[in-house]
Amino acid sequence: MQKLVYLISEPRYIQRSEPMRQVSKKKIGLFISFQLFGVLSSVAISQTLAAIGELNNLYIAKAFSRMLEMKRFPFI
Repeated sequence: MQKLVYLISEPRYIQRSEPMRQVSKKKIGLFISFQLFGVLSSVAISQTLAAIGELNNLYIAKAFSRMLEMKRFPFI
């Protein structure tokens, strides 16, 4: 967050002793974009896995309700 604030702040308000002045703004922007890409991709993967799990749970629930209707329990 601090790097993003540094990128959007005006140069005249940044102190001369700021250590990030030694790094180009392009490199800071690349760093932020890679971090954002990593976070978004991990969230997308976890959401996909959750959706697959929900579909699997739905399939199991339907199969179990069919067994109840037919009064067939292969595991008993």
